[in-house]
Amino acid sequence: MTSNIDPTINEAGERFHEGKENSHLALDSKDERSIANKLAREEQREHEPVELSREERAAKQDATLPAKLHGNEPSKGATIDQQLREEEEAEKENHTHQCIMGMIGCVTYQWSYDMGWKIPLYFISRQWQ
Repeated sequence: MTSNIDPTINEAGERFHEGKENSHLALDSKDERSIANKLAREEQREHEPVELSREERAAKQDATLPAKLHGNEPSKGATIDQQLREEEEAEKENHTHQCIMGMIGCVTYQWSYDMGWKIPLYFISRQWQ
């Protein structure tokens, strides 16, 4: 008994077993995934690294660079932002430690610019006179 089905279709059987990446919208209302599966996917997505565009990477380095890349003059706000960024970096390099004298001793703190709080580095006790 011969079949009228083309045999090459059966040979390419793995063609439909895997879907293509980004083949559907993640927030499609007609998507048949359960709410739990959608939430699980979003939790996974939180831990994935975010790829920044060329302009976003340039803006992190220099606030005036995106305008310069497009051949434009940077705005006043961008130049002020860059000046503030340079002043903060110079302040970080020059002023990382503070010594606070108290009744008991000297506590040296280092300011954490990333977290916004002070870290006690060491404590030097001295006699109250």
